[in-house]
Amino acid sequence: MQEKGHLTDLNQKYLDKLTFLIQYFGNERRERFYPFYLIFRGEKEHCRFKEALSIGKYFLDNAFLNTEDDELFFRTLKKLTEKYQAADADYWHFAENTPIPMQDYLKVIYDL
Repeated sequence: MQEKGHLTDLNQKYLDKLTFLIQYFGNERRERFYPFYLIFRGEKEHCRFKEALSIGKYFLDNAFLNTEDDELFFRTLKKLTEKYQAADADYWHFAENTPIPMQDYLKVIYDL
């Protein structure tokens, strides 16, 4: 039960950071954070939520984790994408239509 509380705290920590970064940065850089923001908020009804899950899955499959904080973000995101059943997400379906190149979403880890 303690892990669930810990995950909730981590969810809120990352949601707070993502919210700040979205408000702080301009459009292109802000877009780097937006899919993760939707996932951490659980915005299932948002028109871009499936795209966000696909980007989250892409991140999980391709990210380089350098620090313990990177690994915490990775594990928290993994739990959320599993919760929203993104295991089958086909991120290449969305790759051509994302506002920024898919590889740029991997850079989110550097600002968190």
